[in-house]
Amino acid sequence: MSSLGVLRWLSWVEGASLLLLVAVGMPLKYLGGWALGVRVLGSLHGLLFLAFVVTLLRVSLERRWPVQRWLELLLYSALPFGVLGVERALRREQA
Repeated sequence: MSSLGVLRWLSWVEGASLLLLVAVGMPLKYLGGWALGVRVLGSLHGLLFLAFVVTLLRVSLERRWPVQRWLELLLYSALPFGVLGVERALRREQA
């Protein structure tokens, strides 16, 4: 798998972890009083986010992307459902 393919895959996994954190972990903490859900899902999401950022930096250096492109994809990754923006941008790149 190419580094761009790894970035696309990691984007989906990281995006899913953010949605799980927001849709499952947060309600468990604030409605159910179970803070462990946020601790576990938050740690997992944090690890995946760091992996995404490192991979994004590697791909951007490899492909000589301008800083603006790197920042755009980084911003998308911080938003719930931002994975769709990342996917659209990377699909154009891979085509």
